[in-house]
Amino acid sequence: MSTLRRAHASSVSMWTACISTGLSLLLIACENTPIPASKGTGHALESGSMALVSSDYRSTNLSLRDPSGASLTASLLSTGSRPAGLSFALSGDVVLPSDALALDDELTILDRYGTNVLSFIHPVTGALRAQLPVGTGFEANPQDFVRWNESLAYLSRYGVDPVPGDAEFDGGSDLVVIDPHGPRITGRVAFAPKNGIPARPGTMTRSGPYVVVGLARLSESFDSAGDAELAFVRGDAAVLESIVTLPGLRNCGKPVFSAAGSLAIACTGVFDSRTSSFAKAGAGVFVATLTASAFTVLDRWDADALDLSPAGSVAWLSDDRLAFTTYGHGAIGDAVYTLQRGSPDASRVLTTPKPYTLGSLRCDDDAPVRCVLPMAEPSKLAVIATTVADGPPSVTVRDAVDVTGLPLRGVAFFLRNPRR
Repeated sequence: MSTLRRAHASSVSMWTACISTGLSLLLIACENTPIPASKGTGHALESGSMALVSSDYRSTNLSLRDPSGASLTASLLSTGSRPAGLSFALSGDVVLPSDALALDDELTILDRYGTNVLSFIHPVTGALRAQLPVGTGFEANPQDFVRWNESLAYLSRYGVDPVPGDAEFDGGSDLVVIDPHGPRITGRVAFAPKNGIPARPGTMTRSGPYVVVGLARLSESFDSAGDAELAFVRGDAAVLESIVTLPGLRNCGKPVFSAAGSLAIACTGVFDSRTSSFAKAGAGVFVATLTASAFTVLDRWDADALDLSPAGSVAWLSDDRLAFTTYGHGAIGDAVYTLQRGSPDASRVLTTPKPYTLGSLRCDDDAPVRCVLPMAEPSKLAVIATTVADGPPSVTVRDAVDVTGLPLRGVAFFLRNPRR
């Protein structure tokens, strides 16, 4: 790696690590945690089974639970395990794919800042089939993974290569096209900078023939942003078909679609390091119609009007009711709110004791419960049920203490078999 590349990567690392871990790394200082031997579930997964990531940002443990929340496997893979074929030990910054997984899928783990590796694991046996480095010579900071079919998948890379052109498939701020069989990188879908601001692709959603990719458009120093965008990539051909601008919206999260086809998206705004909070300009929750050529807002709840800073995670509870998460600040904890289309008000349904402890909402119509949400402190799993009639959602909190005692950070659903 060149001196220039190393110096740039070092300066970017402080900003990217903060953004990608919800600033929790700044709040936690822990000793390394002992981890038990890993193993698989030993039996087939049911629809609604969950993979859970627990981490203190030094040590990481991956476990499995059944639809009721009962433990299937205390440790499938961890920083403390050394299964055959493990070339890259897991770091403390590990995430799971944001879209629900098929029951016959391997579980793909994204090891992010500082490692830049995908691990492919069989959830029943616990066998680690392969690992794939995805940094291609720079700090790629992988964000999300979508498996299109058995031989085609996509990985979003948030990082930008400061000196592109000296390695195959480098450049960053892109999607890399992956053949999971190898596994190997076979190509990339590049997103050009706009007015000097990189695209910063993050979470992705399958929608019809497309992979819809959220582009945050954050500057190199993360202190300014352009209009957020959604990119339409044709899934079967790895071709960028169009990019749709979200006028005036800043730093938006995962695009999610209702059963009726409406889009919901939560936008966080730009982080202000002086106040350690997110600016409300361009932030809020928005419902829209979305095509490959147009984004038309139908309902909006701006952060200024709500007096809340959305954390970028939103979910449909029904065709006209949504849930979203907010970041806390200082002594104010994170929270979950619900919104009713046609009403300007937000109703709080859950609050955490401390800020930066909620993960992202993971929801699916096929799940036995509508949504689950990881809580790091205390280590709990919030379950949000489908609304009944026009009443508020049912929210229950289940104990999700990891066998290692590590805080719960992320969840992925297993839902379908075979992939549809």
